[in-house]
Amino acid sequence: MTYLTKDKVVTNKWHNILVIGFIAISISFILWLTLLSRLGSYTRQFVFPLSSYKAVFNGSGKAFLEILGNIIIFIPVGVMFSLIFKLNLKRCFVMGISLSLLIECCQWYFWLGAFEIDDLIHNSVGTVLGAILVTRTALRTWLQLENRKKGFIALLCLVVLFTSIYLGFYGLKWNKMKKLAALNDLDDGRKNLLVLSPDFSYIGNSNVNITCNSDGSILIEGSSENRAWIHIGSMKLKPGKYVLTGMSDVEENTIALVLDTYDNSDGYSHRITQDVGVVKESEFIVVEEKEVRALISIYPGESYRVTARPAVFKL
Repeated sequence: MTYLTKDKVVTNKWHNILVIGFIAISISFILWLTLLSRLGSYTRQFVFPLSSYKAVFNGSGKAFLEILGNIIIFIPVGVMFSLIFKLNLKRCFVMGISLSLLIECCQWYFWLGAFEIDDLIHNSVGTVLGAILVTRTALRTWLQLENRKKGFIALLCLVVLFTSIYLGFYGLKWNKMKKLAALNDLDDGRKNLLVLSPDFSYIGNSNVNITCNSDGSILIEGSSENRAWIHIGSMKLKPGKYVLTGMSDVEENTIALVLDTYDNSDGYSHRITQDVGVVKESEFIVVEEKEVRALISIYPGESYRVTARPAVFKL
């Protein structure tokens, strides 16, 4: 890396390594956080513009942190576009919003989460801030590369390396969840078909958290001022009769365990079970092979501390 002092130009290869390494880790983290960690989540929704700001105005600290996080994680993207590709601020903004749009479309198309217009705004702001660091602040003399082509190749290799490491850790987490699911197998030999996701996804704003226990159960605790759902896992079921169980002794319209499935004919998700919790179990029939999603259904105005053992068995 070449940077200026009062007297001379100084070259320091360690600066090259640090900057490229930092950008590579950041890009890998973005891919992991927005796409790879959500594989198998089977969640799709559209969030209306400015919803995050409405949540902030209603006092949601979580929404504020999400806004801040979406800005910060894209700062290295702006650094990359400006430093390696030498794009000006306008083009960095266009590339930032384009990359964010690509991620949101992938989340929507592959059922990996919500399409949020607010994310496009926040990610673009982060990209521009990153470009400003390179071009308009005192850091511009420090953030310089000797060879942009070699820098790009090194960046690409490191992104592949770090992404592979993330996937390896995620595979270990999946194996752990499979072992926890097996703890809920029945004594008659029937296997629990519901393996919980290593990372739960939230539909709607709530302050309810889920903790996986070492005995195969989960602890659900917190409160919510809004109707919300927590996606805890998905499974592909073949035609047959099944039963959902794992929660009991809760009041109606408080909290429940449910299953739903997506209908391609009308574009909506449809519940296929009763609220398990109000009832101890709910039987359902699968006519053709389909993906089924397990959810914790949360009603507003209540505080929760419930232990559950979500499980699906074939009858």
